[in-house]
Amino acid sequence: MQDKIKVLLFDLTEDNLIVHQAINSNIISGRNILKDSIQFKNGEFSDTPFVKLIEIEYESAINNTVKDVQMSKILGIDESNLCFYHFYYHTYKRFRSFTRKELSSGYPGEFIILTNKAMFEKANSIPIFEIRFKKNEKWSSWQAIAGKFIVAQNYIFGPGGVAEVYSSMTEKVIETFGQDFQIRYGGRSVSELGMINSLHRIINDPFHSDIRKIIDPFTFQILLDSQLIQELSSEKSIEVWRNFEERYC
Repeated sequence: MQDKIKVLLFDLTEDNLIVHQAINSNIISGRNILKDSIQFKNGEFSDTPFVKLIEIEYESAINNTVKDVQMSKILGIDESNLCFYHFYYHTYKRFRSFTRKELSSGYPGEFIILTNKAMFEKANSIPIFEIRFKKNEKWSSWQAIAGKFIVAQNYIFGPGGVAEVYSSMTEKVIETFGQDFQIRYGGRSVSELGMINSLHRIINDPFHSDIRKIIDPFTFQILLDSQLIQELSSEKSIEVWRNFEERYC
């Protein structure tokens, strides 16, 4: 017997932004886009051009299982590139600091984000968005995300940790997502020409055009491009650092 679950599909691709160019000013403003994208009419979620609530069929006889290949087809990617997106916290202690991974750990009812792990590969001048989430009133680091991605909910019963098993997202769950997550436009990607395996940089920050950022290739965290500091005067570099800290720390 087939049944359906509901998930959120975000489409922040260049093509979709161009199609809806007349209404994308808020999307690329650099402010939290979820305030405009998570909308309800008469108590029900209302689709927008950039976020839709879609239904996915699954076999109810096998515990709400949606195979990775189904999710990959929705995103238009190869199954080998399907990525369960993680979030990271920086923790600083005396004489040392470390980064801790959060989310996508498989706990029942937890949000999970599925995206393309190659979303920054072989791509230049694509829109880059930044995402973070809140846990125990503490926000994670801002991280880069691009293109299409799916927001789903892990199965709400059982021990958790089971891949491909999901619960259907209700309006209440979507509201919680809108409160616990933030997504904003961060600029456009640029790669170093002629460089193999170079870091992906972000330019055209919507608030501070003089900021240039890099994407950590392992965590997708947003970092200030230290090379930029070397190119600036001491006074200007201090200003850039302050502007970056204001937005990211």
